[in-house]
Amino acid sequence: MDIVGTAVAAYVTPGGAPVVALYLVSHNVPLGSIDGSTGFALGVCGMSLCKVALRWVQIWRDGLMPELPPAR
Repeated sequence: MDIVGTAVAAYVTPGGAPVVALYLVSHNVPLGSIDGSTGFALGVCGMSLCKVALRWVQIWRDGLMPELPPAR
């Protein structure tokens, strides 16, 4: 999961940081370290999505997927 979080942060931060900076400047928030905080947040999101995907695969592998209700 750490590798996925690092990869997400490394590849998405260059595109995401300017968007976050535009939002913060428009709301009169001091910029500080936009790249670092944006990279951290994106890395945490990437790790969380990886955890969800791994958990879903484990449930699917063990045959514990719940039955979907019938369509009406």
